[in-house]
Amino acid sequence: MREAKSFCRMCGAMCGTILKMDENDRILSVHRDRDNPMSNGYACFKGLHADQMHNGPERLLHTMKMMPDGTHQRIDTEQALDEIAAKMREIIDADGPDAIATYTGAGAVLTATAYMILPMFRAALGTRSNFSTATIDQSSKFVVVDRLGAWTAGKPALADSDVILLIGTNPLVAHATAGCLVNDPVKTLKAARKRGLKLVVIDPRRTESAKFADIFLQPYPGEDPTVVSGLLRLILTEGWADDAFIANWVKPGGIERLREMVEPFTPDYVANRAGIDADELRSAARMFAQGGRGAAFSGTGPSMSPRPNLSEHLVELLNVVCGRYRQAGDRIHDINVFAPPKTVHAEVFAPTRGFAQVPPGRIRGAGTLWGEMMTSTLPDEILTPGEGQIRALFNAGGNPASSFPDQRKVVKAMKAIDLSVTIAPHMNTSARLSHYVFAPKLQYERADIPMILYDFSFYPVPWGQYTPELARPPEGSDLIDDWYLFWGLAKRLGLPLDYFGESIEMATAPTSDELLEIRTRGSIIPLDEIKQYPGGKVFELEQYVQPARPEATGRFDVMPEDVAEDLAEVTAEPLPVRSSSARGFTHLLQVRRLRETNNSTSIMIEAVRKRMPYNWASLNPNDIAAMQLSDGARVKITSDHGSISGVVKSDDSVREGVLVMAHSWGGLPDEEGTEAGSNINLLIDTETNVEKINAMARMSAIPVNITLSA
Repeated sequence: MREAKSFCRMCGAMCGTILKMDENDRILSVHRDRDNPMSNGYACFKGLHADQMHNGPERLLHTMKMMPDGTHQRIDTEQALDEIAAKMREIIDADGPDAIATYTGAGAVLTATAYMILPMFRAALGTRSNFSTATIDQSSKFVVVDRLGAWTAGKPALADSDVILLIGTNPLVAHATAGCLVNDPVKTLKAARKRGLKLVVIDPRRTESAKFADIFLQPYPGEDPTVVSGLLRLILTEGWADDAFIANWVKPGGIERLREMVEPFTPDYVANRAGIDADELRSAARMFAQGGRGAAFSGTGPSMSPRPNLSEHLVELLNVVCGRYRQAGDRIHDINVFAPPKTVHAEVFAPTRGFAQVPPGRIRGAGTLWGEMMTSTLPDEILTPGEGQIRALFNAGGNPASSFPDQRKVVKAMKAIDLSVTIAPHMNTSARLSHYVFAPKLQYERADIPMILYDFSFYPVPWGQYTPELARPPEGSDLIDDWYLFWGLAKRLGLPLDYFGESIEMATAPTSDELLEIRTRGSIIPLDEIKQYPGGKVFELEQYVQPARPEATGRFDVMPEDVAEDLAEVTAEPLPVRSSSARGFTHLLQVRRLRETNNSTSIMIEAVRKRMPYNWASLNPNDIAAMQLSDGARVKITSDHGSISGVVKSDDSVREGVLVMAHSWGGLPDEEGTEAGSNINLLIDTETNVEKINAMARMSAIPVNITLSA
């Protein structure tokens, strides 16, 4: 038996691990690396059972092809690539390259070589049909940058903060709130609280993070615009805003317009509508605004609920009106060591309203955001005939059939498409619907570096780590590196692949290490130096925010007319709004994340299934008693779009009138109600209750009824 250091890639936290392996390089167990300078010995439940994903009986070990009867049989990988390339030529000749789409799922995002090959492949192919996880759950953040602008120096680090506000995010479980509690979150938060950090949490569920809060507001789901507007009104009327920051960096007239629009959101109005205490709202506003340094952070809660674009805009306005950004002279801790050096200035990146500069899309008028099409429209792009119809889909490490809203429509589209190709470690719901399925090397079988998104750092300090291939793929398997699919197709189609100005070798396949070298060329810390520290290293780097440049004329547009219109629609809604009582719905379904899973990927782990055999339908104990239910009762959950089954679980962290379930569970629609769990996407409609700009569907705060199953 031998040991080797690496890091987990089951989510963005990338916790340090130690692998115990036998003489055949088979993983026997996974342990915390207590010396890792980033994760400090922390690793979550799913990460510590990754050996079961590598060695589990359900793991896919060969390339598979769908037969005419819908079953899948083994096929040689190179033959599969030949057949796919031939079909692609046929589609391109008939309908052009835009008929071929790629979807970048979490598996690709968390694999550096896969993530970087996809834009190369699309550019070489000439397709603009680009979809990813970014437009499933947080596309509103892109909209905010386009409409409000962004502060180029970023927010204060947690280590420099006196107060933080979390709304609709639970970093102690999700590990995904960039800039706040990504790594070793519990111990980090405890240490920050011990030194005096104040914490305000706003969430419809008393989350794990909320248990550490000085002030916790528990509104009804979907009332984020109401609560945040109430906070903004208090901050502005009480004189708690940063007037100097506003004068320097906000577009003239904007604050006056903001004051006007939030005036109806008095503490009493907010309390009545959102179901919170008016005095606690005031205390939260005071604590955040007068608490010193620190910022407000949001997660998937606001961006998956009604009016996500408005919600995210208002949350960021908390930082604008209080000046909660790094200023000239502040130290930058979160330096991306894998990127080239860059100077950071304390100034505004002006709003470009880029979404308005692209032509409307075919489906519900949705265009593109930052070069991406809207994921909720992908099934319609496949099903809707005419110019621009998508006929082929390459699914890189995602599971659209389980994660996209309106599951029945997604399944219909995947059955109708001419060519579907999936990279998946097991036959998940999407793989079962795909014409070809490629089995990838799993995390410890590939060379890798931590996640890089848009060249900003996901990590709080200048940390770098490299892992070589450590575990040997199972004997007799036919696995590929995720990037190899796209390189192999480009070779067959005669397409050159260019990345960062360098042409990729096309005669023979490059190695993952060669691709990583290209990706990190010119980086602050050379990859060769990072390789000298197998357990990772936090590098001693000093960088400070520089003053704004003389030519920096960008200003925040705090209340553009379309945002004002959205906010006016909120104030015009009759009360009460929370239960959609005209239809008789009794509860609001709130979607949550689980520590044991990352979307649908780790559900295949045996230890996870034992611990979480179902995505429970969590209800307040008083609701369970009032409905004469009990723990373990099977219920029917019905929205105005569909119905699913659920297994009741008592949870006093859930407020009355709210139902909480995790997403991305369950099988295909005709398997609903089996032991695989239930897919809440069967309850979601993608044609009504969607956003104007990004076609974001209402994926949380869904009005439902709950009845005992027959």
